[in-house]
Amino acid sequence: MTIASRGLLAGVAEGTLEAKIKREPYDKLWRYTLERTKSLLDRADASPCGLITYGALGSWSMSGAAIDAALVWRLTGDKRALGYVERCIDGLATYYGPPGAERDKIHAIVIGGLPYHSHAEVPLAADLCRAGLSKQALDTLARGLLGGAMDAHDDGGSLRGYGAGANVPFARNVCAAVAALVWGEELGHPHWKRIVDVGRDNVIGYFRRGLDAKGYPYEGPGYAGDTSYHLYLVAQILRQRGMADLFADEPACVNFVDAMLTFLFPDRSSFGNVNDLGFFVPWSLPFLPLTARYARRPDHLGFWEEFQGPDNAMRPYGDFLPHYERTTGVEWSQGCHVPSLPLALLWWDASEPVSPIAATPVPLAVFSPGTENSVCRTSWSADAVFANFQGGGRGHVSPGHVHSDSGHFSIFAHGDYLAMDTGRYNTDEDQHNVVLVDGKCHMPIGQTWGSAHRSGRMVTFQRHAMLDYAVADAAHTKNAIWADRHFLFVRTGGSGREADHAYVVVIDNINVKNARGKYLWQLHTPRENALEIVGADRAVVRGPRARLDIDFVLPSPEDFPKEPHTLALRTDEKWWTFGERSSGWADQEKLGLYNCSVRRPRLLAEFEGLNGVMMTVISPRRKDEPARAVHRQSSKRVMRVEVEHETGVDTILAAIDNGYMTLPDVEGFAELVVLRRDRAGRLLDMWTKDGERLRRVEEVWPRG
Repeated sequence: MTIASRGLLAGVAEGTLEAKIKREPYDKLWRYTLERTKSLLDRADASPCGLITYGALGSWSMSGAAIDAALVWRLTGDKRALGYVERCIDGLATYYGPPGAERDKIHAIVIGGLPYHSHAEVPLAADLCRAGLSKQALDTLARGLLGGAMDAHDDGGSLRGYGAGANVPFARNVCAAVAALVWGEELGHPHWKRIVDVGRDNVIGYFRRGLDAKGYPYEGPGYAGDTSYHLYLVAQILRQRGMADLFADEPACVNFVDAMLTFLFPDRSSFGNVNDLGFFVPWSLPFLPLTARYARRPDHLGFWEEFQGPDNAMRPYGDFLPHYERTTGVEWSQGCHVPSLPLALLWWDASEPVSPIAATPVPLAVFSPGTENSVCRTSWSADAVFANFQGGGRGHVSPGHVHSDSGHFSIFAHGDYLAMDTGRYNTDEDQHNVVLVDGKCHMPIGQTWGSAHRSGRMVTFQRHAMLDYAVADAAHTKNAIWADRHFLFVRTGGSGREADHAYVVVIDNINVKNARGKYLWQLHTPRENALEIVGADRAVVRGPRARLDIDFVLPSPEDFPKEPHTLALRTDEKWWTFGERSSGWADQEKLGLYNCSVRRPRLLAEFEGLNGVMMTVISPRRKDEPARAVHRQSSKRVMRVEVEHETGVDTILAAIDNGYMTLPDVEGFAELVVLRRDRAGRLLDMWTKDGERLRRVEEVWPRG
């Protein structure tokens, strides 16, 4: 016999949960849930309105922790927990009720638009404890759901317009659908099936248009991570009700998890940021046990355990609030808008096969065809070198939360975040690791929060045994004739500690007006890191555990004898887009890199010449490792660098634009070449940009 539920417990056998919470390891989770819920109810009792309110995804809730309380009542009969659910029911009905002092009081706490999160939370909580609700509470629930919550949708308008991939219209529609799915038929709403269909189609629309073909989110991992809770919640209830199986029908159900996995920093702490709301947002991905089970992906369950599992110090079972409050000293209830603990009890099956992230089949380097990002790493170990390189793509139905980041790169290496994306609010070019033409943003948004309306493109992505290669075209962003940034993630090989060695080569090629220009190369790093200029063309980023050695290489003076390129290095402290004197920056800074960097050290390389061409070699090193030797050599119209590393010597050759080189050891047509030789000078491997066959390459070349 199954539980009489149309929501989270639909299809679940009677006694299943009661037995589950008595067994290991769920008994530990249940004790944690009871303690956490009591703490949240204490806060609700102490609040002026008797409710927990929060804002998320452009709207509001007056019913935070309602699902937690409902599950506690169901399994313990706790009357206090049931009373809180009844308060949430009354609050929702009052919000949509006739004018008066009580409604005004409720409206005063809902300051972010419709309380559409409550449209899903209240009916799900009421369904969990329906046997304990009085007739009066059920009548009040009917008033709230029929009087507003079920009809707070746009009947598919967002799917026909430009909101199918945007978090606000998506969440509004699916929360109304949850209300109709759980209570619509029972309460006699005449159009409940249509509301459910609209919600289902919004889920499908987000999977297909809010994400690209490989599951990468146009709004970035932060917003999509928040939104994904609603995606999988609806998909799971539909599956439990036998109404649809989106896990089987929509490939993005699995692809999104794989995409998020590629963004995960090697130390498993947070995600590489793209656009707004990165780093620690999302703090919980409670649906990972579902995709692990339905897609037979034990690495997804490993992802859940390593990112938010029972023994995770930062977010046990997905509960990020205690860590947040310990870190900031600020009490905050917003994290409870994802009922991570109840969902872990319902969705986590510890008997399922699990494999660690290190055993995932997801490739070490991936390219997203719509958002046009590439993510590379040396391995899936916690000590890996990780890099994200961004093309700046745009989604046609998700044009919000986008930054001027075409050509931006981030690097996390050996336990430290060293070259960073600065996060939320920081939209403009001067907030990213890109080159500024004449030291300015081409289309500045200024001291506000908005979206960048110039896109970029990733025009090339290649994988090779030695390296991964991508090219970002930022000409649209910079209003240039061309503005290419070549990005090479070069793995040096080896075993043991050396297996996670790599370096990055960035080659900029900018032509704004076919004349001499000034360019400002930038690298932003978190506040705990230090910048040091150690030579005319070398700088170092020093973190607590690792560093970046950075070498700059200009075209040879013989290429432009009358006007050779010049280079000057300096550092400054860069503030977020609102500036140093903006209000609230000190409170925001307490959050660290929670979602935004308020201020941070910035390395600047000012270069000037008849073209905007410069090569940069960026070497991540552990704190105790010596710097790699980087040798520069002058050749006519070819920038040449040799990088010594643990397993040999790499030669990087760049014949930018003309793609022709005649050198003592290399001859032929190629714009970019990487040669790998052993210490004796014997050629081990070779890569050329477009697979060109060089006319001549010396098999053995003793270094002079």
